[in-house]
Amino acid sequence: MSSRWFIPRDEKRFEDEIAGVERPERPESLAADYLAQALEYLHDAGDPAALYAHYRNFPPADPVTKADEMKTAARKARTKSARSAVLFAALAGEAYVNEFLAAHGVLEEWDREPTTRKFLNGTEAAYGSKLMLPDREAYPVLVDLYKLRNLLAHPKPGFGTKGYRLEAPPDFERLFRLPKVAEYLIMVAGAADTLIPRAYGFETVDIHTMTIWRGRSVIREYAKRQARLPRWNAPAERQLFRQAGDFLMAQTPWEPGPDSPWTRLRQAKAQRDGEGA
Repeated sequence: MSSRWFIPRDEKRFEDEIAGVERPERPESLAADYLAQALEYLHDAGDPAALYAHYRNFPPADPVTKADEMKTAARKARTKSARSAVLFAALAGEAYVNEFLAAHGVLEEWDREPTTRKFLNGTEAAYGSKLMLPDREAYPVLVDLYKLRNLLAHPKPGFGTKGYRLEAPPDFERLFRLPKVAEYLIMVAGAADTLIPRAYGFETVDIHTMTIWRGRSVIREYAKRQARLPRWNAPAERQLFRQAGDFLMAQTPWEPGPDSPWTRLRQAKAQRDGEGA
């Protein structure tokens, strides 16, 4: 699932852009900001410098006797950061799909529909081809994300932390396991990486969706590595966006073949730019 995934409607869209049809300019949006915040919170949910901030600033004289206290504080910090990551991932997903529907002139028609329905049915109606499948990759994860988002946004008694100490029961904590939260971010980014070029033109890149989606192996590895609480004095982790970006920079760039529509599009644009110079 990415902007390179070729679907039936793409052929006509490519030919139009090669012929000079212009797509709408991308407007101001909070989508990328929200996705970046979600990734920052996911990072904090696994980073010892964030989880044990108080104890690293004020190291205990005897860490052994403080071990249980520090772990309790770290679990609270982890759940809080992971919960924020979920909320901002959900906000980002809605912002991206709304952008896509607006670019195709149908947002008003779909605006009151649930976000998951926008992703599945709204995008198909707007684009003229299926962009998501109900049993494939992103969509089931997005359904799970928005179920959890609704529980958080419309809280009921019996769901959440307990008492003024904000201690979370195990069932609540399990909702925010790092690998699960990481998958929410990755699938929002993957869905958006599919939508953005099909809204604003095939050469349009959203740096946040591209980095998270194409650097997803790094993010998954981080979530798996930090799934258990790290040591309180373990080395701080580099920001996840930087880790994923470094991974991408080390990869061999993808180059389309000479007959690829991407190559033809670039050649057509270069020719038009040369003629207009």
